[in-house]
Amino acid sequence: MAVDVKRQLLKGSLTAVPKLPSKVIRIFMSSTFGDMSAERNVIGEAEPELSQWCRKQGLDFQLVDMRWGVKDEATTDHMTTFLCLQEIKKCQDISLGPNFMFLLGQRYGYRPIPAKILSSEFQVLLEYIVEESSLKLVNDWYLLDENSIPSEHVLQSVTDDWHSVSSKLAVVLRTAAAEAVKAGKLTAEEKKKYFSSVTEQEIEAALGVKDPELHCFGFIREIEDLYDHTGDKDSVSITYFDADEDGAPIEEVKFQLDELKNCYLASHLPERNIISLVTHWQEPGIVRDVHEYQSYFQTLKDNFIANVKALTVEALKRQDPSDVAEDPLLLEVIHHADFCLKRCAIFHGCDDTIQQIVDKVCMDTASKPLVIHGPSGSGKTSVMAKVAAKIKADMRESVNVVIRFLGTSSSSSSILQVFQSLVEQICVLYDLPLPDHSTLNNYDNLISYFPRLLKNVANLVERGSLLILLDSIDQLESTFRAYTCKWLPRVCPQNVQIIVSTISDMLGVLEWLKEILNEESCFIGMKPLPEVTGIDILHHSMKDVHRKVTVDQFNILKNAFNKCPQPLFLKLLFDEAKRWKSYTVVSEEQLAVRVDEAIWKLFERLERQFGVTLVSHALGYITASRNGLTSEELLHVLSLDDEVLDEIYQYWPPPDPTEVAVPNLIWARLKFELEEYLVERQAEGKTVLVLYHRQFTMAATERYIKDPVSFRSHHQVLAEFFSGKWASEEKELHLTQQDQTLNPFRKVPSQPLRFESEYNRRKLRQLPYHMTLSGTEFHGDLCKYIYGNFDFLDTYIKAFSTQQLIEEISFSLMSMDDSSNLKSQVMLLRDTLRYRTLQSGLNKNFQKDLPVNDHY
Repeated sequence: MAVDVKRQLLKGSLTAVPKLPSKVIRIFMSSTFGDMSAERNVIGEAEPELSQWCRKQGLDFQLVDMRWGVKDEATTDHMTTFLCLQEIKKCQDISLGPNFMFLLGQRYGYRPIPAKILSSEFQVLLEYIVEESSLKLVNDWYLLDENSIPSEHVLQSVTDDWHSVSSKLAVVLRTAAAEAVKAGKLTAEEKKKYFSSVTEQEIEAALGVKDPELHCFGFIREIEDLYDHTGDKDSVSITYFDADEDGAPIEEVKFQLDELKNCYLASHLPERNIISLVTHWQEPGIVRDVHEYQSYFQTLKDNFIANVKALTVEALKRQDPSDVAEDPLLLEVIHHADFCLKRCAIFHGCDDTIQQIVDKVCMDTASKPLVIHGPSGSGKTSVMAKVAAKIKADMRESVNVVIRFLGTSSSSSSILQVFQSLVEQICVLYDLPLPDHSTLNNYDNLISYFPRLLKNVANLVERGSLLILLDSIDQLESTFRAYTCKWLPRVCPQNVQIIVSTISDMLGVLEWLKEILNEESCFIGMKPLPEVTGIDILHHSMKDVHRKVTVDQFNILKNAFNKCPQPLFLKLLFDEAKRWKSYTVVSEEQLAVRVDEAIWKLFERLERQFGVTLVSHALGYITASRNGLTSEELLHVLSLDDEVLDEIYQYWPPPDPTEVAVPNLIWARLKFELEEYLVERQAEGKTVLVLYHRQFTMAATERYIKDPVSFRSHHQVLAEFFSGKWASEEKELHLTQQDQTLNPFRKVPSQPLRFESEYNRRKLRQLPYHMTLSGTEFHGDLCKYIYGNFDFLDTYIKAFSTQQLIEEISFSLMSMDDSSNLKSQVMLLRDTLRYRTLQSGLNKNFQKDLPVNDHY
């Protein structure tokens, strides 16, 4: 990254915020369903080797298998194909090199009928459906939704007779589509959706991008004598090709598969990206325990590993050399800039409040900080983002904007780390030397130094004025009594302005600020949204997603909004309303009248849809986590949860009793429904998921982990995951509905303190936290494996700092029994570290010439 680009980012520019360099290899594995299960398992066995190899390159390896662990490819909501395509898009977005691989045999696979059909196209199809019973069938299952723009016909949810119904619907729709094409009423491309398999749709989505040969590869398996075993509908062989009711190949489908292999793949990928595997038929099919297939499986595994490595090495060579990943300050600045842009993009309204804040910003003379306050959900964070963007756009080079959305990253939760980051950025911007070690790493010294730094900035008018925005003080950790706001300068010198925001009625923050500033003009309260603004925002939001509502539905929404005219409540109403079809019957009683009630209704809907256990535990783990969990971490944590697995496998047994985990598809369906309420943040070098808003966290805490037993059990499972306890050990699982007890591995990763090229910062930060909160009975292990483990302490200090370890220990001490001998021992460790830090700072102060920070 060029020096001038870095400097513009540090100055608060939002015009060219870069995408952070990827540190992930995420590969979607596409295949047909039943005939490739053994091959998918073989590919899965390559994961440990590739994970270890990727770690040496400083990368994470993730393999996405949406077929594993599910009963079949049909789901009640017809979402499987959509979710698979969405996962492919995610792999394309975040994977550094390879992002897709396919396994093709002699089976074309499941051909779903469309979940939605444009109404104009649906009317064309009806013209070519002759039989009255067929017309009734299609009209019964596809209902008109005029809330979609343009209108569409929507396939209804699966019922018990779906298997026979779907077969009939498929025949009727395909026949009508073929006739419509002949008559010139539909194009060949429009016809395709009625005939394509899920696998072909996945392949086209993956390869229909620029330079697919850099990211995609696959295998074509040929069983040479497979068709010698046709005609027997009871033979296992019919699961390896598309067979009719008599066990004979369906020629139409066979032709489609040949077209896919010989035309589409050949025109999109070079030969080196397509590996041919030839084998012979052997009863009982291609399974692991047949000796004749062992060489075939080994070749498949070796070639998969080789191709992943080759494409990754090529991607690393193409990657622009950048020091962004090695610069913690720049990473932090980019995170908050990206957060700011996202808030600006989705927020509408509060223009008067935004202008009022901008008008109060004073750079010409000394002034007091400004405080934006309001109830949770009133739009404070979005307003702060808009203010930052507007002032930077208006004043351009004459102002440096330093913004922190507190609590949204691992470095913006502790007030000490926040000020360390602020000081470093300001020193870089104004070419000032960093303070000495004893100042930078001591809270009291740093807070005393900060006003002096601002005075120095005030004298450097030629380098631009300074605007500091600190959003959501209430999101800070309680260490150093951060909520008392003693760290906030009482006066901003000329050329400097500070703006902070906080919830009005929580933790006493606003009362402290009033006592400190003691001037009413410093405070700007958030106002309720006027009805006309709320309606305008609702229409604008609906238009963005190509939806609308009926007149009756709109009146119900308007009445509900008027009872709680807050931006967050309006968003919840919108998220609910965009799901409504024009035929959805809605009543005012169905909608909430408060934000917390609306969130609880959302949770109730998810519980009905996915099961209470899965939803409550997934949201419980996210809420209990420290700064969030990655999507993969949550999937692994759920796989260690016996109650979740018991709920998932109540109707069918796990596909492999020796390895049990939560299927990717199950989590993908829930994550899709939660998408609007989860946001991505950075923590310990990873992209983690957290709940969208404090109100969601409060609601999830109240609903799922308020009970002490539930609270401790969630932290215990999280502690077990980050300890790596079950990475190489079997964990007993009792499936109550199956009346079966298994002793499987849970497919979770190991958790060493160090990887090949970096520290395991996630373990170092998460494990002590969750062991502390797992209950007093776990504090013995906390002292033995964490605070009594020199290797852990040494690694922690090297990965973070001694001061951060002291804060970690202080947090644990607050949960320890005062009468415990363990507490006195841990206090002794903390005091020793404090003394050592003080001595280290004193020694560093003897150096006469402190280096000037001239990185940029």
